[in-house]
Amino acid sequence: MAGALVRELDEELGIRIEPPEQPPWETVQADGVELNVFIIDRWEGDPRNAATDEHDDMRRVGSRDIA
Repeated sequence: MAGALVRELDEELGIRIEPPEQPPWETVQADGVELNVFIIDRWEGDPRNAATDEHDDMRRVGSRDIA
């Protein structure tokens, strides 16, 4: 799981992280999908939309904006 997170953040956002040593902060399950939420507070690189062929936009949002 941690290896996939490291790889996806590099591929999608162009940032490098160390694999998390802690378990997910939260796990959400709905409609047959499981989402593991990790807190990442240190990385190398500037986050950007590194997969423009897959994503139209990227932005930071606050926790109140996520619903």
